[in-house]
Amino acid sequence: MKKIGCASPLRWIILGVNLVIATGGSAIAIPATETLDSDETQVAQENQTSLISSFTPEKGNGTGDIRIENREQETIIGRQEIPDISILPPTSITTNIATSPSPSSPQETVRYLNSPEYLKRENSADSLSQEKVTPVAQLQNSDVEATESNIQNLESYIEIEIEEKEGLIDPGMEQITSVSQLSDVRPTDWAYQALANLVERYGCIVGYPDSTYRGNRAMTRYEFAAGLNACLNRISEILADSKGGSLNTGDLDSIHRLQSEFTTELSTLQGQTDSLEERIAFQEKTQFSTTTTLSATVDISMIGGFGDRKAVPSRQIPNQDLELNTVLAGKAGINFDTSFTGRDLLRTTRGAGDINTFGRDVTGTEMTAIAFGLNNDNDITENSIFYRFPLGTNGVAHFGTAGISAKIIMPALNPVISISRFGGGNPIYRLTGGGGVGMHYRFSDKLAVGLNYSGGTASLANPNGGNGLFNGQYTAFGQITFTPSTKLGIAFNYAHHYTHRPNLTGSTGSDFAARPFGGTTATSADAFGLQGQYRFSTTFSMGAWVEYIHATAESSYRVNRVNGTKGDEADIWNWAITAAFQDVGKRGSQLGFVFGMPPKLTNNDFASRADDDTSFHIEAFYRYRYSDRIFITPSLLLITNPEHNNNNNDIWIVSLRTTFSF
Repeated sequence: MKKIGCASPLRWIILGVNLVIATGGSAIAIPATETLDSDETQVAQENQTSLISSFTPEKGNGTGDIRIENREQETIIGRQEIPDISILPPTSITTNIATSPSPSSPQETVRYLNSPEYLKRENSADSLSQEKVTPVAQLQNSDVEATESNIQNLESYIEIEIEEKEGLIDPGMEQITSVSQLSDVRPTDWAYQALANLVERYGCIVGYPDSTYRGNRAMTRYEFAAGLNACLNRISEILADSKGGSLNTGDLDSIHRLQSEFTTELSTLQGQTDSLEERIAFQEKTQFSTTTTLSATVDISMIGGFGDRKAVPSRQIPNQDLELNTVLAGKAGINFDTSFTGRDLLRTTRGAGDINTFGRDVTGTEMTAIAFGLNNDNDITENSIFYRFPLGTNGVAHFGTAGISAKIIMPALNPVISISRFGGGNPIYRLTGGGGVGMHYRFSDKLAVGLNYSGGTASLANPNGGNGLFNGQYTAFGQITFTPSTKLGIAFNYAHHYTHRPNLTGSTGSDFAARPFGGTTATSADAFGLQGQYRFSTTFSMGAWVEYIHATAESSYRVNRVNGTKGDEADIWNWAITAAFQDVGKRGSQLGFVFGMPPKLTNNDFASRADDDTSFHIEAFYRYRYSDRIFITPSLLLITNPEHNNNNNDIWIVSLRTTFSF
């Protein structure tokens, strides 16, 4: 056998496919006159090879389709009279091979391929035969023998290519010609292997935080570029430390090729790094503190109301007109949060404002008081000073001189963000406050315990008699919280309270309930609270509470020229039901309702001070989330029979509150 020219194996693939199809699978003897031109050989070596994407013979006739995809400039050199498609554009070309007789011998095959019938059929099938055809006589010899084994090898190669295109071979085993064409980089790619070799040789990438390298996972091109950049920086450091050291030629070539393939990603990464470094440098120059963060809230509110007369205590007749003017007022609060370990918190809060609470001085009753009022004539005051730190992994402890309320230490189980003071939660929590200590510890997912001891801010720092941490006003508070499921929470609490100037309801109920024995009589109280919350769905929750207070006069007293006796007792009750609808209108918004009875003095040994009738608190609000940092809350509050006195007219409070957080 003479040798024939063969510039690349895939040229013979295309040739073999045409021959196998044309002959119906018969063996082919290749004439000795067929050679490849040397110029064509050079062109074929410089160009990318084409891939056969599908070949599906029809049953019984030996016909089928061949689809050739040209990814770049491609030249396919075939037998004489087989069209040359090297000048076609790089698009997907489909050649339909029509039904033809199957030659019975190689000689008949050659004669058939050169016959006018074959050429006529090709011309009628498509326009490929109009392209340039390289005559067999112009082909030169090469070093490949046209043996039957070579033909069989070509047929096997064709079968492999077909299996790859039909998904029978693992795509991970396919050869990739250019890394720049990939959307990610896999462990089988040369770039991955090249970087892995550099990592092993120079130790330029240590691994993930868990000390693993994870070298068998694909990564995006930008992840790969980040690793490459880190490796290059490390190699530069190693060379600088080695005083004149150098890389071997193989590593240097790999680095140059990697830099070339990932030029775009490395440039983008460098630009992002430069931008980040500029931002960090700016923040380091302008930051408030390395350990303290500052946050603030600002309220701008329009508040008004209406009613006939100013409320008076039970058994009295109102005689003063209620004049409620609509006001526009505001307040600001600033939190300075400092952490020393990352798990602790030192908070100081300062505030100033001129928002009237719309309480007793305006309406005659504290039942109308709003929760966001702060009226200190815009003088800056210290509202909170406390330190919080963890107790193991399940607890937290607090201590401080201001702002130590049980409500910030343990859950109050109230789903609504109420605008009223009474609607903000069970008034039992308002017995606490000022300075002191507290803790909350979760024993399990279903059981937690909270404790709090606090003293009044005014008496806490006073060293004179009847004041201080233990001799002045104080409250000892405890709570047990049960959460039997993720939807239900129940809390039982108890508070023992002592004060020289009583306010047993936290300014949420009637005057008699707050001071059953007068405003200057030393009073102790035992308060019992029960509250719960149930989440019916992700957007609807309900809550409820009830509180009972048993008060005792700790000294004899005289009120309105009537004498009282030490040891007199009184009973005070309050309750409420709340409902919250989340994400109404917009995600993060809340529609809320509160209905209940504000604190009422139901029984008193000092008979001249008792609430004979019943008031109801009816509240509706909509807290609209305008943005992550702006909330707008319109609200309506109605108090029926204020001060539990049927002689008083109903009082309405209307507000529009805008809150900014930053």
